[in-house]
Amino acid sequence: MGGLFLDKSNDAVRYNRALIEALTNYPKSSHSASLAELLAPRSPSTLNNLSLLGSMLNGIPSGNAGGLLSLGSLIQPAAFPPTKLTRRNVFFSFHYDDVMRVNNVRHTEQFKAKVLAVPQSFYDWSLWESSQRTNRESLKQLIREGVQDSSVICVLAGTHTWSRPWVRYEIARAIVDNKGLLTIQVNGLNHHKDRAPHPQGPDPLSGMALGTMEDGTYRLFEWRDGGWWRYQDYTHAVSLPRYLCSAAVGYVAPLSQGALSYDYVLQNGKSNISAWFDFAARQVGR
Repeated sequence: MGGLFLDKSNDAVRYNRALIEALTNYPKSSHSASLAELLAPRSPSTLNNLSLLGSMLNGIPSGNAGGLLSLGSLIQPAAFPPTKLTRRNVFFSFHYDDVMRVNNVRHTEQFKAKVLAVPQSFYDWSLWESSQRTNRESLKQLIREGVQDSSVICVLAGTHTWSRPWVRYEIARAIVDNKGLLTIQVNGLNHHKDRAPHPQGPDPLSGMALGTMEDGTYRLFEWRDGGWWRYQDYTHAVSLPRYLCSAAVGYVAPLSQGALSYDYVLQNGKSNISAWFDFAARQVGR
């Protein structure tokens, strides 16, 4: 019944236009108004975490009016108090073609902790050997176990990560198991062959969504073949994450409308990645 559902892209465009308009008029010298307050007159169903997000803003950078504005781009790294961060168990989801860039992200943290003789700011629960498994059910079980032991699912996005079926399954498990969820773009890191960055790929979270059913439940959907279709690897009802707006009946809300997205290079992931993980976990009450 996937073909019966409609893309909520027009609503998303209106939402982001309202967001951009609000940000344009935001008094950067004053932090008394929250982002939620700015959006309230325009959006009857705002994200549950917007008031928290608004209180954390330390000035607002200009948005990208050419596309959907990422809430992650609004968060200033300095707004996260380092002394209050909680170390998180993180499950990295990625396309194996990007493994060198993925390892760059992963090993940078390990190297920093070793050099500074401090504990790691997060713990890696990723499935680094999973590509060697060929049995579908065995791999799904392995993923479920890895996600279950984590508090955050982080999608490290390259050019084609959005299209990988196992990445989508790991994203789906983040929803099923109520884990923190975020995207970090890694194509800004130099490729190991041509020693140069590559253009960003699509946010994988934009290809997964929650649809509101006629009975009031939420089901997972994925974008494929030019439309939104019921996700077949998990067909049961799921809970709406605290960071996502509920779509109208017969519509879907892409996860990218609520879960945050960052750029590892442009937003200084080397220093701020642990804060991103901690915030994603807090978004879902972990």
